[in-house]
Amino acid sequence: MQNPFGAGRLDETYLEQDDPGGDPWALETRQPQDAGHRDAFLGNGWMGQRFGVEGDASAYLTDEASLPIGAAPSGCLIHGFWDDLNLMAPPHWASLGYHDGQATFARGVGVWSDYRQALDLRTGTLTTEVCWNSGSRVSRILRRAWLSRSRPNVAVIEIEVTPQFDGEICFTDRLDGRSAADAAQWRALGAPDPVHTISLDARFGPRGRWLALHSRLLVLQPACEESPEKQIRSHWFLNDLFYPADITITAGERWVERVLKLPARAGQTVRVVKIVAIASDAEAPGPWLAAWNLAESAAGDLAGLRAEHEAAWARLWEHWIEASHPALQRLLNASLYQLYANLRAGSPWIPGPTGLSSNAWNGHVFWDDDLWMFPGVCLLQPELGRCFVEYRCRTLPGALRNAASEGYAGAMIAWESAEFGDDTIPHLIFHHQHHVNSEAALAQRWYTLISGDEAFLREQGLPVILGSARFWASRAVFNEAQGRYEIRRVATADEFAGIRDNSASTNYGAAWTLRLAARLARRYGLACPPEWETIADRLWIPYDEPNQRYFEYEGYAGEVVKQADTALLIYPYEMPMPEAVKANTLDYYRTRYPDAAIMMSAAFDGIVDCELGRAERAWDSFLRLLPHFRQPYLLASESPLNETISFLTGLGGLLQLTLMGFAGIRIHEEGLLVQPCLPAQVSRLAIHGLHYRGISFDLILQDGQASVANPSAPITFPIYDRQGNRFPLPG
Repeated sequence: MQNPFGAGRLDETYLEQDDPGGDPWALETRQPQDAGHRDAFLGNGWMGQRFGVEGDASAYLTDEASLPIGAAPSGCLIHGFWDDLNLMAPPHWASLGYHDGQATFARGVGVWSDYRQALDLRTGTLTTEVCWNSGSRVSRILRRAWLSRSRPNVAVIEIEVTPQFDGEICFTDRLDGRSAADAAQWRALGAPDPVHTISLDARFGPRGRWLALHSRLLVLQPACEESPEKQIRSHWFLNDLFYPADITITAGERWVERVLKLPARAGQTVRVVKIVAIASDAEAPGPWLAAWNLAESAAGDLAGLRAEHEAAWARLWEHWIEASHPALQRLLNASLYQLYANLRAGSPWIPGPTGLSSNAWNGHVFWDDDLWMFPGVCLLQPELGRCFVEYRCRTLPGALRNAASEGYAGAMIAWESAEFGDDTIPHLIFHHQHHVNSEAALAQRWYTLISGDEAFLREQGLPVILGSARFWASRAVFNEAQGRYEIRRVATADEFAGIRDNSASTNYGAAWTLRLAARLARRYGLACPPEWETIADRLWIPYDEPNQRYFEYEGYAGEVVKQADTALLIYPYEMPMPEAVKANTLDYYRTRYPDAAIMMSAAFDGIVDCELGRAERAWDSFLRLLPHFRQPYLLASESPLNETISFLTGLGGLLQLTLMGFAGIRIHEEGLLVQPCLPAQVSRLAIHGLHYRGISFDLILQDGQASVANPSAPITFPIYDRQGNRFPLPG
């Protein structure tokens, strides 16, 4: 059956396999020419890189269109490398070419057989294997690529070649900055020995951001049972014979390459390892020296570097979701991998909607971070969740400037922000999507409840919440004729709607924020304007009385909606309303989506379905997410029909459908609400390393019941269902 959305998209046939593809921690392909193939992504929370079917750097076609002739696409992004408004791509570094003496290995060259490329989600390692026949010469090639999780500025590309001939082979180590449009003061340096580095550095963007790259080669004889692996420095010893290395350095204005020419012996494996270190002026005042030191240190202990890397990933995977359904398991693993690969504990940066896998929306931060990515990540990894809330705290001065520029009080968090929190799109209609202020406040509160870090709330999170409340108080206007407060001229979460008055979810989010701010202000002995709660109590939420459902906004008349909007009243804001009104509101608006709706619809609809006890409808919502996922590495797109890959926003939605929907988790002041609603297809769900109030534990859901295991400390808060029944706790 052909997928109606095109090649490479998942559909329900993916679920019909007992175990689609085998190991749920390994994603692989054996079809390098598959029309639906989307390239692999590696990330370590600071740097992200795409890799093509050859195991070399890649960029999507849209990225390559504007490159100069001969320029190599970078396919790479690093956190914090901003020009005035946008993330800048570093030079192309992920290249280690192989030439068999007659041809260069590449897609479309020669005959490929026995091909396999696999992404190990547990260790963030991409392995590519192929038997390559270039015409008269045959080589078995194995490539590995990984970005160090323990030393984020370091990346490793390895190639092992076993030629089936005697002759001469070459390896090309290249750093190429020709794809960088806005850079100057280039410096390309080469060294005539693999023991030393080649380097490339320049000043990027209008602020002259300094970035440096060093590449270091290790030439190794692979280990065997009789002898351990050993490094061969400036010369080769094969079969007890001495061979000098032939090295050629070539450099241009924006690139440098080193060609290493070696003798080949049939059946003798040659291993070359490329270690790249990248540093910007954000990491060190002297990036060139910093990158050199990083490269040398990594080269001095490659085995130790790898062990650190694997240990760092293993610590992350102590927190994961186990599902009895194999296809759901694989999707959850892939989704968590991509989110983990874009985040680092202690980092000042958070990903845009597509993270470090592509430069969609120029890497800007949206509500995608606060409401879509943050909750699932934070429940499993509070130290990663802290990155999201700290970004809003650090960029609060920009939000204050935004509000002042519009004549409002408090903080107006930008719909799209970059390095400093200032609005990056002040002249576009989406500039008016002010509901992001409430989602940012919600994230601050949820982080505190999950982490148990009240000091963070008092010292950092509270100013964000109070700033948002002051903004809403100045934004609301009193309608004397109706005796109510209103918020006029906003862009709703439904981006098809344009500018509207009295968006239901915007108004209720504002009321929720004002009440939270008032409550916290009293707790910490701060002055609280009495009108905050008055405004919250009298903010109008448009309601369709005859149909017993909420209007999306004042004057809504059945228009097509882009994404879940009014459903936000129910989750995450938990607006009190009868169950029938929840169902009426949800079921009506889900009929108003366009064909091939974006990912920010089905996931939250499914959460509300679970709240209503409609597990099978929630499973249908999960099925609607499938066409967004692309084979073979389960990258997601915003729509089944577009190429905004990989859409971390939607992956966060899938995590929340699982955690807040199937598991029924709600983050409450008094404790953790858990209301399991597992569809028939999922008999058991176990959330390993779930956090609440600073305590980590496993939550196991089966047969409508919840049990707790392996708490990191005695659990002092209740875990209960909607009827108030408490689940038993260990001890």
